[in-house]
Amino acid sequence: MAPSHRVDFVGASIYDGEGYETPLGIVPINRELSRKIAEQSKIIEYIPQAHAQEHSLEVQIPFLQSVLGRFGLVPMVMGPSWNVDVCRQLSQAVIKSIMGKKVLIVASSDLT
Repeated sequence: MAPSHRVDFVGASIYDGEGYETPLGIVPINRELSRKIAEQSKIIEYIPQAHAQEHSLEVQIPFLQSVLGRFGLVPMVMGPSWNVDVCRQLSQAVIKSIMGKKVLIVASSDLT
């Protein structure tokens, strides 16, 4: 999970591609979990512009590759127009979708 620095929208955008490529290889998108999370709320969708020039999420991937090795990714970018209700809806969508699964949630705003 990372913020959108360039595109203003309410909610979250989950990347709909096949994977993220870094010098350490390609990390595949966990499309099943991505779909399941997106189905939980109308404020979660794929907004291509939100991912086009965004770096806040992708800078974390090589670190995760180094530590985790092989894993699937659900790249979620949050719009800058949010409030407590939006955060609650997003967290509930994630919670409902990951129940019973072994999941690592990383929240980033670049390297902080």
